Amino acid sequence: MPGVSGPEALALARRLCGLVPDVSVSVGVTERRAGDTAARLMRRADLTLHQGKVDGRGAAALHTETATA
Repeated sequence: MPGVSGPEALALARRLCGLVPDVSVSVGVTERRAGDTAARLMRRADLTLHQGKVDGRGAAALHTETATA
């Protein structure tokens, strides 16, 4: 989401996760960095998505510098 910070995107993702009560939604959020390729960006988002799933169904997680990728 252009123009949206990681924490803002995370807040939106958390709201989206709670909108559909009968469906479990997990979301991984990362911020684009200078020099990122599409593959690198997707890899970070995917790793963060999996962390969200580990944290519990219907979770949203934000990639941090300490995460692997």
